[in-house]
Amino acid sequence: MKLSTSFSVLAAMIPFALAQSQEWGQCGGIGWTGPTTCVAGTVCTVLNPYYSQCLPGTATTAPTGPSSTPTTPTSTPGSPAPSGTGLNSLAKAAGKLYFGTATDNNELSDAPYTAILDNIKEFGQITPANSMKWDATEPTRGTFTFSGGDQIANLAKTNGQLLRGHNCVWYNQLPSWVSNGQFTAADLTDVIQTHCGTLVGHYKGQVCTYNSWDVVNEPFNDDGTWRSDVFYNTLGTQYVPIALKAARAADPNAKLYINDYNIEQAGKSYHSLPSQRASPDRL
Repeated sequence: MKLSTSFSVLAAMIPFALAQSQEWGQCGGIGWTGPTTCVAGTVCTVLNPYYSQCLPGTATTAPTGPSSTPTTPTSTPGSPAPSGTGLNSLAKAAGKLYFGTATDNNELSDAPYTAILDNIKEFGQITPANSMKWDATEPTRGTFTFSGGDQIANLAKTNGQLLRGHNCVWYNQLPSWVSNGQFTAADLTDVIQTHCGTLVGHYKGQVCTYNSWDVVNEPFNDDGTWRSDVFYNTLGTQYVPIALKAARAADPNAKLYINDYNIEQAGKSYHSLPSQRASPDRL
């Protein structure tokens, strides 16, 4: 009888346990339909109107069930996060440089959105999603336009946020004169050097004291092999150091990156660029 009773109690507890968010999980926010209570030892904390998170700590009021609401103050849409909270503030408190986000120009007319984007407690850095890519900055050879990128850069400067340039060389979002060009190796080298040097040079030192660039974006396929595109097909792996060196010459103080994705799990071994084993910052 006791064993049967124990199973009954356990069965009754399981749905409630499953309805609680784990540590660091989401537990509330505008539009959130998931659990609103946290496992023992954590408290549901409002980070912004759209996101509450289960953070380590002890709640001042014990949860009463799956429909319980956070014990911390709530915010109205578009208002700053409560004092002492915010993703960027928490990241810096943990010893990180910043917590950032990407944004696009057409989103900047949305007042509730920009109220959150401009809140430096939430975001200490901004990456332009599309306005610095090749098709946006050099639609025809040798003709550059920076209006879209400048809007994002000026926003970051006004807010006191860092800027990450994105990007110089990518297989996607290329104007047809690049993607369909019949280049010799020497001609494409000149094209890359001109584009990277002009783009990075335009934003040299414009944002705070820390500038960074995704110089080469997604050069690898998901299986770790080199991606086939106009750059690799014409120059092989050498297009990467060509781009990095052009960016380095344009802004000697910028942090330069090769940016890729799907690298958070075990996979192919890292590639070494021929005769270019130094880090990009020393190229």
